Amino acid sequence: MPPNLALDLRFAYSAKEAFSVLDTMGETMRYQYLLIIWVLDMPYMVFYFLFLIGLNCKIWKKKCLLILPVATVVLDFLENLCVSGLLLSYPSENVTLARLASIFTTTKWLSVVACL
Repeated sequence: MPPNLALDLRFAYSAKEAFSVLDTMGETMRYQYLLIIWVLDMPYMVFYFLFLIGLNCKIWKKKCLLILPVATVVLDFLENLCVSGLLLSYPSENVTLARLASIFTTTKWLSVVACL
């Protein structure tokens, strides 16, 4: 799947952009994207969670900052749920779900940056 179509790799997007991307994908690519989310991205969250925890412990040595990697994983999980909902409900356009997905995507990336 082309990276420019992956909603979770963007910093932010509008509901209109999300639905345009879903239209562009076609049925096969939407199904592949759903598989990528659940087969690759979900397990990958465990890897980068442990990496961010280790990085925070090594650099900052403060347990209070461990909330940042936890927040990052939770936001990524919520983003995955929303994007999955968009993929599964297509061609129906749930604007609220698309906006939530974008909010979770943006806050996830901000959280990743805060961890570094």
